Amino acid sequence: MLTTTPAIVLSVVKHNDKSSILHAYTRVGGRVSYIMYGHRFRPEPLSLVELTYDYQPTREIQTIKSISLSHSFAPAGVDISRQCVSMFVAEVLLSVFRHPMEDEQMYAFLTSTVEDIQTAADPENAHLRFLMGLSENLGFGELEATVPQSRQERQQTLRDLLLHFMTHCEGFVMPRSLDILTEIFD
Repeated sequence: MLTTTPAIVLSVVKHNDKSSILHAYTRVGGRVSYIMYGHRFRPEPLSLVELTYDYQPTREIQTIKSISLSHSFAPAGVDISRQCVSMFVAEVLLSVFRHPMEDEQMYAFLTSTVEDIQTAADPENAHLRFLMGLSENLGFGELEATVPQSRQERQQTLRDLLLHFMTHCEGFVMPRSLDILTEIFD
């Protein structure tokens, strides 16, 4: 049965010469994996897309029939700091969400996070606001962190937030893009 859903791209990984695996967070299914055959369009992490796929309830990986951007943000393609923050946030989401689970409130939070990353005047703090909000949405309790004003405060807040996730999320993996992110905002 063909189904269409809005989604947030978490990653696209080449599977073989003819296909790629797309990991996304959808409004209805939470984190879901799809296979894409021969699609030339390769969305970036945290792209807001609309997917049409062949839903087969017995399959773990659904087959994408079409994919298109549902919202485009002008500065994303040229702003390296926003791209780095997007990669970091996508890696955190891949580590935190490992199984499909419907959560429309989480989808709304993630959509607003994508908009914040792409439009905020201070992209150097967008990943910190995301981690604070995600922690609250996951029920870890509110953190006493504030959005920092200096580089040193930002680095300490980031370390504290990541330690918080490592403590509360079983199997949480430190994002590989952390070093790049730290270097960009130094």
